[in-house]
Amino acid sequence: MEKHLSKRQFTTSEDGSSMDDNSPKYKRKKLKKGSDEYVMKRVRNNTAVKKCREKSQQKANETMDQVDKLRKENEALKQKVTNLSKEIGVMKNLLLAHAGSVSQNEFSGNTASTSRIKIEPTD
Repeated sequence: MEKHLSKRQFTTSEDGSSMDDNSPKYKRKKLKKGSDEYVMKRVRNNTAVKKCREKSQQKANETMDQVDKLRKENEALKQKVTNLSKEIGVMKNLLLAHAGSVSQNEFSGNTASTSRIKIEPTD
């Protein structure tokens, strides 16, 4: 029965022998800096890092473009709210002015008011 604490930590197998980070299972092949294999791995790694950084930069640029777009849209919507609020104010004033003139006509006995006109059917 083998106890595993984690993939890289010290473990003990059934027979009591120990396995740790220095066991052959976890050792990496040591490469000499001037070898062809080392150079190829470095080139591949550098290419991967460059690609990752470009992708990250592209994502950051796309995010900034989206932020700019949303800010412009937000400003347009704020302007629309302002315009509609002004329009509501004008409409309220017109309605109050109209309501005021109708009620003044009713109190003064003006028969021209539409609320007092009677239409009789013709035979």
